[in-house]
Amino acid sequence: MAMRPQFERKSSSLMKGIIFVVWEKYLNDRFGSNLIDAYRNQIGETKNQLPMTGRTYPDELLVKGLRAASQLTFQSEDRLMFEYGHYFMLNGLVEYLCGYLLAQAWNGADLLLLMRDAHAQMRRTPDGVEPPLFAYEVLSEDHSHMMLTYDSGRKLCSLLDGCIHGAAERFGEKVHTREVACMKKGAAVCRFEVKFEGESWAKRVTPA
Repeated sequence: MAMRPQFERKSSSLMKGIIFVVWEKYLNDRFGSNLIDAYRNQIGETKNQLPMTGRTYPDELLVKGLRAASQLTFQSEDRLMFEYGHYFMLNGLVEYLCGYLLAQAWNGADLLLLMRDAHAQMRRTPDGVEPPLFAYEVLSEDHSHMMLTYDSGRKLCSLLDGCIHGAAERFGEKVHTREVACMKKGAAVCRFEVKFEGESWAKRVTPA
């Protein structure tokens, strides 16, 4: 059954600080300390301005940082966002700060749907944070096959794609994704066909 949230587009919104903290951790782990120093210099970030998990930041900062990282690494913005999404789902800091949410998931599909619900709840908080909302249509009884609909003015669908693959790896599963529509190519929304394969380690170790 399709789930259809009320999507909103705004020219500017806020993002949780953890997005920026883990983004810089990804750049440092992936490309090294010299790159992260050059990156911070290019975006004008001093040691006193390093991102903090407990704060919120305008999403323009991520767009600016992504552009700078692409120039410095000679990687496409989509490639960086895909890798970052994958890294985010497996990162130790995320596990520490989001442990309660992660503990409720038994496989990759569970985690995606929990993320969707968490994003919807964050939109109702007074701090102005606006994470992307996505709808889903289940195509199999076990939820391993679904169609995800992503709609955000940020157009970071490659980040969602990376998160999907990271969610699968987190539980020892494999996943196949196919983007059947993309806002960057003129579509109204992005749509991903997602199919998880394999048995989650969490289900294997759970007593019957």
